Parts: sequence; structure tokens; C-alpha cells
Amino acid sequence: MMMKSLIIGAGLVSLATLALSERANAAACAATGTFASLEAAGSCTIGDKTFSNFTYSSSQTGGASEVPATAFNYATIANVNDQWGFDFTFPLSAGANQTNDIALGYTVAVASGAALIDSATDGPITGNITGTGAVAVGETYCLGGATTVGCPAGDLGVLGASLPNSPLDRVGVPGENCLLATGCPFFRVSEIAFAKDLITSGGSGGTASLSILVNTVDQAPAAIPEPASLALLAAGLLGMGAYRCLRK
Repeated sequence: MMMKSLIIGAGLVSLATLALSERANAAACAATGTFASLEAAGSCTIGDKTFSNFTYSSSQTGGASEVPATAFNYATIANVNDQWGFDFTFPLSAGANQTNDIALGYTVAVASGAALIDSATDGPITGNITGTGAVAVGETYCLGGATTVGCPAGDLGVLGASLPNSPLDRVGVPGENCLLATGCPFFRVSEIAFAKDLITSGGSGGTASLSILVNTVDQAPAAIPEPASLALLAAGLLGMGAYRCLRK
């Protein structure tokens, strides 16, 4: 039984090591491009964050014009006010009796495996509405997971931004690991998965457009040893030195 446990443990360590190696070896994301190019790359890095598992789909009603992944553009955000991610630009629009929808997703992981991510931002959004038009952006995230599918309730959260109400993101479902506030600060994680839904609707007599969406994760500050911890470390080093002297 002990040998079996050791084999399983070694296997898990090997898988974790392989995952970290893949993250570290990913090429840097191009500074600008399209979501289609991100899908083709499979994974890429911005700073010490690896972005992967890119998915994209679109749907329309009433004759609205499709926005393919090749027309969904991005520019990388690298350490701007402690934020890493994408500034997306795209021409998503809907007229009267039309809806236009984009669903996309990806995973963000710290290349080293360190738990340094402690908030996500899904906004601000930029768009325009007239009459009965409306715009909504919803984001579901899973803390510590590579996908939102099957995410434990305590790690599952929802952010949202909308027009005409609020272009800034708000926490819809905080989960047990998130504070109910603007944006979503949570306990540090090394990985987070996102699933987004962007919708424009003209309603019965209006228009709606959405053109910019900013999506980032932050970088938690490196942990600084507390004075007590430093004192214990110093005492331990002194003790080791004294022990060596006695042995000599």
C-alpha cells in the first residue's frame, strides 16, 4: 500500500512539474493580434502569466452581423498598474429586433505556480445604445481551475457590466472565496479560468453596440518575511553553526 501511494504521489508530482514546464516554455503573446491568432497559438505568456485554453463562438438573431474571431482584436496589457491581460476591441452591434452574442473563454496561470493572483477585472466596457437597446457582459470565473466546467461552488464567481446601468464590473455571485465589492478581490490563487458572454440587443426599437472590453488579473505583492520569522531563521542558523563547532 505504501509503495502504491508513493507511485501515485510521484505521478502527481510529475504531472505538476510537466504543467509548470509547459507554462514556463510558452512563447510570449504578440503585442497585438486577434482572438483567432490566440486560438491558433494555444498558449502564450504576458509577463509571468500564461494564457491558454482559448475558446470562441458567436451567434446572432434577426440578421445581426457576425463578429468572427478574426475580427475580435486584442492588445496585451503587461504590468499596467499591476494588471496583466487583454484590451479587446471589436464591432459587436445589433439593431431593432436583433441580438448579437459572443462567448469566449481562456485560462490564466502563474508560470512559476506561485499563488500571486488575487483579483480579476472585467471592464470597463465601451459601447453605445439608443431607444430600447442594451449591452451586457457577463463573466464566470473559477478560482484554481483550468476550466469553469464543474467548478466547486466555493470557487465559482460571476462578474457583470452593462449599459445603460454600469460600464464597470460588479460582483454578481462572489462564492466563498470572494468579497462582495466592485471588482473581485479574493484569496491568492495560481490559476483562474474565465468564461465570458458579450451580448448586444436592439430590443423592439433601438440599437446597441459594444466595441471595447478590458479584462485583466492583478499581481499580488511578493510575501515579505515577518520579523518573527526572520528571528527564527537567524536562531536556526546560529544553532546549526554552534552544532558544527561542537562536532569539531
